[in-house]
Amino acid sequence: MKKVQNVKQLGTEVLREVSTVLEDVKSKKTQELIDDLILTCRATQGIGDSLSTNRSL
Repeated sequence: MKKVQNVKQLGTEVLREVSTVLEDVKSKKTQELIDDLILTCRATQGIGDSLSTNRSL
């Protein structure tokens, strides 16, 4: 199910964390995250310095 994600502002600690390597861009979980981020961009009109989630793939 698509869900609007929280938008993190520049300077937020989570944006300084090293991300994990994405193994399979075509996995269902990854595609759901991409759908959520697209929905978030549309819902916020792209407002914010960066988009980030606390979800791990």
